[in-house]
Amino acid sequence: MREGVIIGDAREVLPTLPEDSIDAVITDPPYGHLGISYDSPDVFLEVIPELQRCLKGEGFLAFFAGFPALAEWCVAASKHWKFAEHIVWVKRNILPNYRLGRGHENIIIYRGTRPAFYETKGPYMDVKLPLLATDCISVEALKRRDAALLSGKRDRPSNIVSQPEFKRFNTATDIAPKDMNFSTVWSFLPVNCAVRDGQYRHPAEKPEPIIERLVEMLTPKGATVLDPFAGSGTVSAVCSRKRRRCISIEINPKYARIAQARLEERRDHA
Repeated sequence: MREGVIIGDAREVLPTLPEDSIDAVITDPPYGHLGISYDSPDVFLEVIPELQRCLKGEGFLAFFAGFPALAEWCVAASKHWKFAEHIVWVKRNILPNYRLGRGHENIIIYRGTRPAFYETKGPYMDVKLPLLATDCISVEALKRRDAALLSGKRDRPSNIVSQPEFKRFNTATDIAPKDMNFSTVWSFLPVNCAVRDGQYRHPAEKPEPIIERLVEMLTPKGATVLDPFAGSGTVSAVCSRKRRRCISIEINPKYARIAQARLEERRDHA
């Protein structure tokens, strides 16, 4: 089974992959929001049975999703795997909409026979950032919390709500812990907001830190990851850097070439 980027339709390529050969599927299927001929949410529904055939019994399936496609996708996935987690990605920017501004996306994880993730901890500030406001009941308390976190010290004003993780602090030195358990709320800036002049690779490109966290959560080193909707190849680039193999499928030759170039660049700098 060749690692790399395959140019083709996932519905045609997936049947050629060996059964029980994939440790995790991490992908961003078409939502139907881009207005492109092949950008149909029905495609993901069609390939779910093939993903189940390729995925090992203990493997994980993780996909980005938005309504209305999300509901149908979850119903279909539930026929083959057990629900594991729903993560909300806070995008730190609001997309205009005629009803409510959209400031998040969903990451849905299903599991096979393995109940636990491989990695569940990250740097304290990375994990805590989207949750800062949930610990405070006033603006003044939030300001004190922010200052304490950035300095590494811990102040405990009376108007901060007590949370279970507070018990893990060293009361003698009052220093924040190095790592803490991931929450179900993640905060990462979208790629199209993190680069200048709109020079991003794909209109729906996902930030590498999100993919890195998913790769480490759902696979051990040396595992094989499948991305049937590769886009510009973020999953394969991250897998190469994190010592995982990745099989990527992309229907658009332009983006497939970008994905392959990213993968080769990673190998050159390995």
